[in-house]
Amino acid sequence: MSPKELRSRRLSLGMTIPQLAHELGLTTSELQQMERAQLPLPPHAQLASALAQIEERSKSVDCLVVEDDDVIRQLFASRLRAEGCTVDEAADGMAAVDAAATRNYRLMLLDLKLPKLSGAEVLARVLKKPDLQPAVIVISAAGSGDVREIAHSRAVNAILRKSFAITHADVIFPALAALARV
Repeated sequence: MSPKELRSRRLSLGMTIPQLAHELGLTTSELQQMERAQLPLPPHAQLASALAQIEERSKSVDCLVVEDDDVIRQLFASRLRAEGCTVDEAADGMAAVDAAATRNYRLMLLDLKLPKLSGAEVLARVLKKPDLQPAVIVISAAGSGDVREIAHSRAVNAILRKSFAITHADVIFPALAALARV
């Protein structure tokens, strides 16, 4: 690997020099010098392996919050972040499917009534992905008929009413964060 390739890989990961240096166990100065060809790079296989591991980790995010109501989505996401989780957000069904296609989530909070695709359709598409399947928690204000449509799915770990999740956030979100880290 050349210094130019190293810089290109770092940029494709969206990492700063200090971030990548930390991940590789180098000082910021050492990585800067390597990218400028002022210091020799570690053996190619070792560096390529380390970068591949970093790339794989960057594809995995703890949680995906799928909710069309901006205030509720941001509340759920901020509560999970406060518990130390990495969180992506999707405001509609298509955005959720697109996010799940590019990342592996350990937990998905899924509303049922969404624009573009329903929560049930999102779940069906996400389950077709051969990779890691997320734990799915349906958090909905929908009526029992809508919940019944998705309740039979073995992929659904729990169904919570939004009002219950909001009222009991101090208990619910630490538990969800723990589930995301399993």
